[in-house]
Amino acid sequence: MDYTDIFRIANLGDAELSPDGAWVVYQVSKLQFPDWQRRNDLYVVSADGRTTRQLTYTEGDDETGPHWQPRGTTIGFTSTRENKKRQLFLIRPDGGEGRRVTKR
Repeated sequence: MDYTDIFRIANLGDAELSPDGAWVVYQVSKLQFPDWQRRNDLYVVSADGRTTRQLTYTEGDDETGPHWQPRGTTIGFTSTRENKKRQLFLIRPDGGEGRRVTKR
């Protein structure tokens, strides 16, 4: 390991257990090159750790603050993916495209 490997380390955060206790949603922060900015994407992992799925990938944009809705059928999060203004989105935990629910 050398000093450049330090920049490749991902930080995990904002983990939240689903209402039924079967899944955990969390965000992964990685340093993006060449602009040297940290970008966040969302993942879900089964509570037993056997299945992990990346929910979002928007190069150059940022997804943060994942929270399960009370029934556990969708996850709310904020993103800068449209017009670089942070908006609220919903996404299903089994994947698909996030749907914007605010407009500012």
